[in-house]
Amino acid sequence: MKKILILALLLLTLHASEMSPREKLLDTIAHALVRSKTPSVYIDDKEWRTRVRPIEGIRFADSCASADLVLTQNAEKIMATCPDAMLFMTAYGAYRSTPEAVGALFWQKGRPTLLFHRKELQQRGLTLPDALHAYEE
Repeated sequence: MKKILILALLLLTLHASEMSPREKLLDTIAHALVRSKTPSVYIDDKEWRTRVRPIEGIRFADSCASADLVLTQNAEKIMATCPDAMLFMTAYGAYRSTPEAVGALFWQKGRPTLLFHRKELQQRGLTLPDALHAYEE
């Protein structure tokens, strides 16, 4: 009985340590856009904050001023405080209405949708890895 309990706890621990699709995508995006070994990310979106656990290799910032990348739905609020912030939107409508956004990651019909704004990437002098070029528009 003890062996079964220990095995169950071990499997539960291994499963809990896996990154969710949301966390994997955030890790990929942050490392693709920020040329730093440990990019700092500020998450302004309440839903994202509750769903994203700490990710090894990413530092979560307490404010947009100390972040390399900002995830938000409300660009106006962030731009008022941090006008030079690299914005990544968490909703399609917010992405469409924010030309300053570098890209967007949002869920649509239960699936993640990833978009990058080519013009904003070029203005910032950023180039995406080959694996992400398909998501540029």
